Amino acid sequence: MLFRSKPTFQLKSDCRARCDSLPNLRKSFRYTAYDPKGKPFERVTGRGTRGWYSLGMTGDMPLAVINMEDPGFDHHRGFIPQAFTNSFLENLKQGRFSRGGSTITMQLVKNIWLTREKTLGRKVQEFFLSQALESCYSKGELLELYLNVVEFGPNQYGVWAGSMFWFNRPPDELEPVESFWLASILPRPSKTGPPDEQSLKRISSVMKTLSSTGKIPDYMVDPLEPGEETPVQQEE
Repeated sequence: MLFRSKPTFQLKSDCRARCDSLPNLRKSFRYTAYDPKGKPFERVTGRGTRGWYSLGMTGDMPLAVINMEDPGFDHHRGFIPQAFTNSFLENLKQGRFSRGGSTITMQLVKNIWLTREKTLGRKVQEFFLSQALESCYSKGELLELYLNVVEFGPNQYGVWAGSMFWFNRPPDELEPVESFWLASILPRPSKTGPPDEQSLKRISSVMKTLSSTGKIPDYMVDPLEPGEETPVQQEE
């Protein structure tokens, strides 16, 4: 009988970057975005450009994105070793890219510097470049970059564009459940439908779970489901 050994993979890295060797993301910069048909185009963004929203102007979006996309964001250095290891081994087993495991920082790297091609090689690039970013930028800077770079709807790049497209209001005027809904579409932003009562109820249920475990403050959770009305008390 032939036994095949199970592949193992141990991930360790103390990589640090020379910050002056990286493109300066604290001013306007260009990166490749894609239209709804997948055609690439050059997008200009960064501090001082039109549509750029500072972290303090994004309302509940930072908390929503962290909880929906990367709960360990405040504590990791750009990657989560076990998640990356599991993803790498599964993709190696399948012989193709079938599992993600990306952190917010890795997604940021993919958006501003890499192509959309899903390969194991690109995943390794994400790993090293995410550590470089974490070495040179604060968590607040990384989150602000992420919110202004990623797609929040078909051809809606940046949180301001996404918020206006779906809710016709800037992000700092969204209700908490709207912010969490907007964060929830990030895995497939160009293939999602508009928010409706059912999808908002689902997000509200997720938020109640997060509140019960102390992940988000209680005030963010509406005791009523979206679409419900406050009962009117009858006078005796």
